[in-house]
Amino acid sequence: MKGRIRILFVGMVYGVIFSTPGQSLADQEKGYVARPCGFDMNRNGIIGEPADALVGDGSTSDPDGDGINEDIWYVDADTGSDTTGSGSPGNPYRTIQKAMNMCDGPGDGAEDIIAISGVFRESLTLRQSGLSEHYIRDNFQFPRNPMMIVGWDKDGDGEYPPYDADDTAVLDGSTVAGYAITNGVYVRSYIEIAHLSVRNYYTAGSGGRGVLRLGKHPGNSTPINHIYMHDVEMSNINTMEVSGVGSSSICISFWLSSARTTHIAVINNLVDGFGLWFARGTPQNESGFFRFQNNTLKMQGSGDPSNPLTTAAFKMWDRHSDVEILDNIIDSQAETWGGTYENGPTGIGIRPCARRYTVRGNVLINLRGSIGLDGYASTACGNRTCHDHIIDRNMILVTWTGDWDERGPGQAIYQSPHGIHLKAGETVTSTLEDVTITNNFILMLDEKDRAVYMDVGNNQGTQPGTVVFTGNTICGPGAAAVEFYAFQVIPTVTYRQQNFVFKNNIIANVGSSEVNMRLSYAPSNWIANGNVYDPQGRYYWNNASLGTSFTSWRSASGQDAGSKTGTPTFVDIPSGDLHLDPNDTVARGFGVDITDITGWDIDGDPRDPFSPTAGADVGSGTADTDPPTVLAWASAGDHGRGVGEALLDIPDDGSFSEPRFGGIAKLIVDFSERMDPLSFTPGAVQIAGLDAGGQPVDLGGIVIGTELRDSDTVGVITFTPALPDYARYAVGIAGATDRAGNELVGDVDRIVAALCGDVSGDLRVNATDFSRVRAARTRLIDPGVADQVRADVSMDGRINASDLSRIRARRSNDARGIADPGL
Repeated sequence: MKGRIRILFVGMVYGVIFSTPGQSLADQEKGYVARPCGFDMNRNGIIGEPADALVGDGSTSDPDGDGINEDIWYVDADTGSDTTGSGSPGNPYRTIQKAMNMCDGPGDGAEDIIAISGVFRESLTLRQSGLSEHYIRDNFQFPRNPMMIVGWDKDGDGEYPPYDADDTAVLDGSTVAGYAITNGVYVRSYIEIAHLSVRNYYTAGSGGRGVLRLGKHPGNSTPINHIYMHDVEMSNINTMEVSGVGSSSICISFWLSSARTTHIAVINNLVDGFGLWFARGTPQNESGFFRFQNNTLKMQGSGDPSNPLTTAAFKMWDRHSDVEILDNIIDSQAETWGGTYENGPTGIGIRPCARRYTVRGNVLINLRGSIGLDGYASTACGNRTCHDHIIDRNMILVTWTGDWDERGPGQAIYQSPHGIHLKAGETVTSTLEDVTITNNFILMLDEKDRAVYMDVGNNQGTQPGTVVFTGNTICGPGAAAVEFYAFQVIPTVTYRQQNFVFKNNIIANVGSSEVNMRLSYAPSNWIANGNVYDPQGRYYWNNASLGTSFTSWRSASGQDAGSKTGTPTFVDIPSGDLHLDPNDTVARGFGVDITDITGWDIDGDPRDPFSPTAGADVGSGTADTDPPTVLAWASAGDHGRGVGEALLDIPDDGSFSEPRFGGIAKLIVDFSERMDPLSFTPGAVQIAGLDAGGQPVDLGGIVIGTELRDSDTVGVITFTPALPDYARYAVGIAGATDRAGNELVGDVDRIVAALCGDVSGDLRVNATDFSRVRAARTRLIDPGVADQVRADVSMDGRINASDLSRIRARRSNDARGIADPGL
């Protein structure tokens, strides 16, 4: 069972999530894992090394090893003193706010670090920022030298609380009002909060209550950016909620004013019992780049049954983009509190005006609404479409069959559960456009479920965009079903979504006379094929009942020529394991090629375009053991006058020089197959350089960036600023893998020279280069002609006197004697 991800249930208590080694995408842990050290202090992209475990150890003054001693303040709730203490390990302060007030911020070039020990009953206000610097790890920006609040490794064993039971670092809100930590009137950025516990924050205050309030003082337009929280265990947050301040009581509050907020990372945290919301608010003014990853969120209902309130995980709206919700566990724990409160419990809400959400690899357990997307935005944020969302490789499990339909004791029926819900907009410019839903397990065992419910369109004009629903597995409650719908499209608006792609899905266990597909109208561009439908399920097309006749469905829809009915065999439906049984003959090897939409399945196993399989799991199939290789290297530069990006091929003989004034700023690498984005990171790039004197080039201030494009087959490596001129470099890639976890082999490095003005490519700048420029003079270069690209030294898109001027300034530079650097 290669690359399988499973959840084991005993009743409704989840146990272990595991995967078989060897599958890079599949091996992502789900939810929170307590770890001894979650720091990356040396910023090399590897977490928890011995060099990372020196911060707050009571003795190390430069824990990030950058040659600058940090301002480190120690706080002990039991033995410290705010009057006689100095903040040293031997004479600590007593309160965290005292240490915060002593921080002097980035003005002296050193970040402030506060290490805490004990149980603190405080509501903290951030007073200082860290240094405005970042580094890139896993394709995300993290603060390089942040102001830090961390648990004190008091016994100095390299292990931090809450993992290390010998150390204690707790914020306890049982006797205080408000948030544990607030970014208030001072508006601070570049903050890291890690390795501590937050509990019992539920007492009302004027600004609500919760764990971290990112909001600013009203009217302050200063941006907030680069906030990083990890390895924090939270418990009993807003579980005593009563009427009054519910809307501002949130674990992570995004109630912001008009300033732009970017690069917020909430990674590997536990919330063991929360009411109301985990993340909620209004990131505005094109805010974005938020990452929520490997968090375990356990819900607990309101403490006031007479005034039932929402319990939800994510609900952010207004003008924001680029949000990643990855590998989290969201568990309503409905069996412990009934799940009967207003609107809840719900999981991930992608709200009006939001763009480019990636919801991938999450496990959502017993939520009335697991994932919802809402296009209605005209009044919320000024006519902005909600689009470009990816819902991929999630497990949506509704196995609790209690009474979902009541709002609370004695109150009216509200709504039955749904797995994925797409909602309509109002106008053409305030609607839900492109959504891609792939490789998800959706198990719905409650009687009145809607596995997928779509109401997409608007009331003004032709609806834009496309809804893609491909490679998913839907499994219903079986014969006991009452009003179960596997896939339902019932618009409530005038202009309906017409563009759908519905391929290689499995709809199974629907139950006698319940509904496989219900479309209340006939979309003009309905594309469907390679699907497996339940033999007992009914069909509706254009709101007309077709009974259980698959033949009638094909005839009415004009699609599904290569689809069929059948009953696939799954590993274990009651436990939520919808992987295909190894002996299944219904869905295995059946379907159509969907690799133009998705190249993998729920476990990261590659999809075979020649022998496709329907559903979210392609099965073990034939293991991909062939390693990827590099096909070509090139140096890229962006030229003016509309020429754009032009490439110069880099051979593997060490003869290449980059002659353009922009220097070596961008390298392009062509791979033999799709690469795993989680492995192609700045940490995978190796670089060394020697200058004209044969001395190592100082590369400490250069930020390396990486990205994949062209369906993840082309890598882009950027250097900011560009590598210094008149030097020779070795650049290589180590540890990058394909989607099956096979490591890159072969031609993985290049020797390149940065030699501005070397038009001829002979590793020196001389009269020959002047001649080449004069011979190639042109008003506009052709980016496909290497000689013209090399001659456009000034990179303005033409070859003229400005190029000669650049060469003249560097005449006599000669790189032939510079040795090849070693990696």
